[in-house]
Amino acid sequence: MDFVTPGAGSGAGGPVIAPTDLRITGFNAADGCVIAKEDGDDPDFGFAFCHLNSWGVKKGQQLTRGDVIGVEGNRGQFGMATHLHFEIYRPGAPDVVFPYQGFNIDPEPILREKGAWPQ
Repeated sequence: MDFVTPGAGSGAGGPVIAPTDLRITGFNAADGCVIAKEDGDDPDFGFAFCHLNSWGVKKGQQLTRGDVIGVEGNRGQFGMATHLHFEIYRPGAPDVVFPYQGFNIDPEPILREKGAWPQ
């Protein structure tokens, strides 16, 4: 899913916030991605926060829901406007996972359940 801060254009956008408690498991620096796993007793869903302009987290760092991960951006192999590309991966995905490796799940039902989806 892609999210956009209105008016950001191709500069730095808004802050990217941890949607749940997370532990940072790696990076895909070429595409500006911070990769994380859910940090808790339940299944460890994976998350990717991509095309970030910058981030201030380190591998192994534990974040609490609401902590800032980084700043929305336009990093990547292709020219693009500033946005956040967000992915969720099923439990069992590698610590550093990439799209199209077969671990992606549709985030829409989760976002709807949490009230983070337009009505």
